[in-house]
Amino acid sequence: MVKGISSLAQRVEEDGRTRLERGHEVSARDSFLRAASYYRAAEYYGDPSLHRKTREWGMKCREAFLKGMELTQEGRARVHTLRCR
Repeated sequence: MVKGISSLAQRVEEDGRTRLERGHEVSARDSFLRAASYYRAAEYYGDPSLHRKTREWGMKCREAFLKGMELTQEGRARVHTLRCR
């Protein structure tokens, strides 16, 4: 189950990158935020004994979320603050 969720997260994140390259910021934002949710689910339901993998999914969740937030008017300033810390 978790492997399927993480694979879906990767595909949706790649879709976000493609849409962003084509200038479709709203669709890209939505894809990045969906990917973040899928990575979060993979992290949450992942095997705790596989610490490296669950941590990787957690960090990918964070990055996808930040990418999505950068594409919102409200999030641009806040994301800049988060990245600078």
